[in-house]
Amino acid sequence: MKTVSDAEVERISGYLQTLFIQKKIETRIQASFPLENFYEGLRTYISNMSAGKVLFRM
Repeated sequence: MKTVSDAEVERISGYLQTLFIQKKIETRIQASFPLENFYEGLRTYISNMSAGKVLFRM
């Protein structure tokens, strides 16, 4: 496996951040749950991972 320099990681990170800012890529959030509903949130995510991330609120 090839290792990547810190400078290359910074360059790629900056590029990805720019794409997010320009709305060319985005992260889908399918649901948000309070932390006490962890199991329900996990089941939601596992049942349809392609729908997006599940967030847990504290």
